[in-house]
Amino acid sequence: MFFKKKPVYAPIAMFVYNRVDHPMQVIESLKKNPESKYTDLFVFSDGCKFADDNDKVNELRNFLKNITGFKSVKVFERKTNYGLGINLIDGITRVLETYDRVIVLEDDVVVNTNFLAFMNQCLTKYKDNSDIFTIQTTTGNPNAEADVICRKQPNCFGWAIWRDRWDLFERNVPMAFIEANDNNMQLRRKLNINDHINISWQLDANLNKKRFTWGVYLNYTSIKYGKLNIFPKYQLVTNIGEDGTGAHGNVKAMEQMNKDWDKTDFILPDKPEEQLLPDEPDKYVVEYNKTLVNDLKNAKYREFILSPALNKKIDEIREKCLFIPIGEYCLPRVLLTYADLKKRKKDGENTYPFDLAFTKDFDRLLSILKSKFDNFYDGLIYDESTSMWCDADKKYRFNYDLNKTFEQFKDIYDKRINNFLNDVQNTEKRLYFVYATDNKNLTQKNLDDLYMELIKYNHMAKLIIISHADNKNIKSDDNIKIIYEPFNLTKDWINELLITPHGRKFFENITGKIIDIVLN
Repeated sequence: MFFKKKPVYAPIAMFVYNRVDHPMQVIESLKKNPESKYTDLFVFSDGCKFADDNDKVNELRNFLKNITGFKSVKVFERKTNYGLGINLIDGITRVLETYDRVIVLEDDVVVNTNFLAFMNQCLTKYKDNSDIFTIQTTTGNPNAEADVICRKQPNCFGWAIWRDRWDLFERNVPMAFIEANDNNMQLRRKLNINDHINISWQLDANLNKKRFTWGVYLNYTSIKYGKLNIFPKYQLVTNIGEDGTGAHGNVKAMEQMNKDWDKTDFILPDKPEEQLLPDEPDKYVVEYNKTLVNDLKNAKYREFILSPALNKKIDEIREKCLFIPIGEYCLPRVLLTYADLKKRKKDGENTYPFDLAFTKDFDRLLSILKSKFDNFYDGLIYDESTSMWCDADKKYRFNYDLNKTFEQFKDIYDKRINNFLNDVQNTEKRLYFVYATDNKNLTQKNLDDLYMELIKYNHMAKLIIISHADNKNIKSDDNIKIIYEPFNLTKDWINELLITPHGRKFFENITGKIIDIVLN
């Protein structure tokens, strides 16, 4: 007669801080799983980071002391604030000193009624399969024949792991990871799902002591050791922390759990189908990137990306220098702002006429500077198809000031021209004009002519040229500095600068070279 093996019930490690309502919902959802009464629950309650949190932390701990519905409940009350990363890593390690497996939940992950059934069956099925790193609970592939698929990248919204796999977990990634060698770039690309999503920047931020997160190290470990992660056919969890109160911030891109998928006996093949890295980003990746771009635009981007040494140099020079973009498109303004070498407009920085203009017509740029902007508006027409002001060839255009009457447009740019004239002529800071181009045909005479017009406004000024083209016709001298840095400009180049490895490297290289010019 065939007898099923006695089920093994993995303990749950749950991590909480100062939210009361969210953990209550998570506990109630777990109790709706029949397996909860056979399950040991360990709750790690972090200590106060701020005095104002004391009442909330105590209220939550009073609730935790009275939890029922589990085989056992153990609450660890931290006396100091560990932060989510250390609290979680230490908690998982503690549980795995006694058990050979653990289910991990944060305080805002509500689970389906078959969550524990799925976790326990998978943990038992794949315990001896060393290729499997973790068990995950976000959507795998609804079209899969079996109830699970595999992916190389794990997730952090309700997951499980075995002791021997946790032993692989690497929190101490070497600083050499930041170096742009072939091995590191291949690993970065895998981490970033074929460059569709930027996860590696989190590692950089951690290595540069600008962040302390833990989930990115789970990804790093899985990719480094070539592991696979089990995902269910349908989602088994819902994150209720999208209100901005938790460590994950905005997670609105995450799907909701499928309550209709209520089966409790799962089809688990010995070798689940692997879902390969996508050639095109899926919906979640697209939404994640939008959120990441917005987060980075609203943060000091350079602190997450650049080395501590480079950030220190920026702090030394940013108040001593004035950088003025002069075209040929908006890269100088964007790059200088992200590098924090120019303040943002909201922080009081003046906007100048060429900050967001497209000045592909080099002769026109020279003519405008010679005329002291008297001919700035000559030949401009309103293009109905793009809603922008431009010349007939669109080599001189204003992509970012759309749907403006001429009076509105002129009012905006008269102010920017006045800002330029006043700041350039009256600044006591070291003045650098910055021009970016991919024009292979620029000559040294072109640059000399440009420089001669610029110093009529301020004889102490220097000119920095960022060239994407390897132009042998132009060379640096005492007053004109050439930075050659190739970058394939696409329609979405600003987002690429923020979230792709090649964009990050371009940003880092250009920023470093500008700082070297200033300091030398």
